[in-house]
Amino acid sequence: MKKRLACLSLIFAMAATQILPVSAARKNDVQAQKSETQNKLSEAEARANSLEEQKGAIMGQISSSEQELVDVLSQIDILAGEITDKEAEIEKTKEDLVQAEQERDEQYEAMKKRIQYMYENGGSDAWAQILLESDSIASMLSKVENTEKMYAYDRAELKEMKEAVQEVKDLEKKLENEKSELETAKEEQEGMKGALQTKIDDLKANATDYEAQIANVKAQAEQYKNLIAQQTAELEQIQAQEEAARKEQEKQQQAQQNNNNSSNNNSNSNKPSNNNSSN
Repeated sequence: MKKRLACLSLIFAMAATQILPVSAARKNDVQAQKSETQNKLSEAEARANSLEEQKGAIMGQISSSEQELVDVLSQIDILAGEITDKEAEIEKTKEDLVQAEQERDEQYEAMKKRIQYMYENGGSDAWAQILLESDSIASMLSKVENTEKMYAYDRAELKEMKEAVQEVKDLEKKLENEKSELETAKEEQEGMKGALQTKIDDLKANATDYEAQIANVKAQAEQYKNLIAQQTAELEQIQAQEEAARKEQEKQQQAQQNNNNSSNNNSNSNKPSNNNSSN
């Protein structure tokens, strides 16, 4: 029976002795794998942070570009309003021009009629007629002066009418030029609007791409975290197995020691004593 117990103890001790080296090798492998996984996790987290920063920079550009677009749209609205106002001014100027030309033509026609009347009623003898019909030199001079005043008035009125027409034409041309400048400015703003919208669309597409990359990197990081948790659990299990194996080994060694001590005691008790031999 004691031999059997001794054999079992020896078997357990040998098994415990074999477990420890195997566990140590596996432990080293798992620790190396865990270290590698932690490095990959650190790289993934650093990559995610870098992508977040790049995405943040893009979002800042989007915000800035959108504000620029708002300003451009506001400027386009202002220019459109100014163009509308300028068109109204031009339309009013055209109406004024028609009126001025009409008044000029009427003044010209009235002047022609008066001249025609003078010639038809006096002809080349008009001055002689004035002399004959005048009661005195003062009356004659008065009639001549009145005639000259009428001619001067007609000429002045016609000149004024022509100048008014020209002023209205100049104003219309000026307004047309101003309208053209406004339309050019509006076209430039429209071009800026298109460029900004394209830029914003491209930036948003890039931001979306960064979001996808960030999501992928974070998913990888989560996988690494799960793997590290598994590797940690396995290391704890190996540690527990090693501890159990050491305890079993110590237990078996103690049992073997006790068994050896017991065997020695029994062996000593079975030996004849020197006193009995002498008797």
